[in-house]
Amino acid sequence: MAMLPLNKTIMFRDVWTRYVMNNAFSKEIVLEGMIEIMPCYFRKKTKFDGQVKSCKNMMQAAAGTSLTPHFSVEDPSTWHRQDVLKAVAWGPVDPTNGFISLPLNLSYYHIQKPYDVPEDQRYSFVNGVHRCWVYSTDKPHTLTSQTKPRTEIAIQGYNYSSGVWQFEGYGFVPYGTSGVCIMQVFGASAPHATTLMVRVYNGSLMYYKGPVLVPNIYDQWFRLNVIHDVDSAKVKVYINGTLKIEADGRGGTSHAFKCGVYAQNNDSYYMESRWKGIKVLKICD
Repeated sequence: MAMLPLNKTIMFRDVWTRYVMNNAFSKEIVLEGMIEIMPCYFRKKTKFDGQVKSCKNMMQAAAGTSLTPHFSVEDPSTWHRQDVLKAVAWGPVDPTNGFISLPLNLSYYHIQKPYDVPEDQRYSFVNGVHRCWVYSTDKPHTLTSQTKPRTEIAIQGYNYSSGVWQFEGYGFVPYGTSGVCIMQVFGASAPHATTLMVRVYNGSLMYYKGPVLVPNIYDQWFRLNVIHDVDSAKVKVYINGTLKIEADGRGGTSHAFKCGVYAQNNDSYYMESRWKGIKVLKICD
């Protein structure tokens, strides 16, 4: 069993898990929610079965009796210390706590759409819902661009180069839309152009091409929160209040938020996403 690296995000049996220690060995985990790996110290030559029982009791105590962890670890009888999995009851939270919502109206939105069609043929705003759609055969958004087709809401006036910023929006992806970026944090160091992309492939919401954030996302509204800590070079993605991934930043001197549809690899002929309740937030000094 390979050693788990430090401070990464992984998936155990379709449950997102953030582990924060190394030297952790696991063969099976079935646990709802988030789990952390914490250090657990054992007496040398302690009976292995007793260690597993002790660890399981510790997990249940941390998670509450409503959760029943099932796991197995390699025999650590020759170890003075073995890192074990400790359950933490991390339910949905409000990612906007501690942030200030900044003024935002339609004047802040710049619609990037195929350069040769009118805006109303690729974008609409009705009853508070932004609808963006594009075809794989469309032109790029400018005459000189070599990028794939897009219809995106680019938020102007809040470009940033430092601090902690957040995008919030309620998204909706119709069935069949695939191979598309629906939200991005624009700006990064070469050779990258973006710090984050949230994409859809065959109904799964994904961080770039993987890992999967949420399967079966079609035809339902979901709350998306993206937090970008520029100075710490970290980005977090929350879906419906649950942290799905924490990833490293990609550098860059200027960043901005975009949402809509931007064709990627293996794009479907027709791509659409809808948005409402869009906010830009910031932690103020």
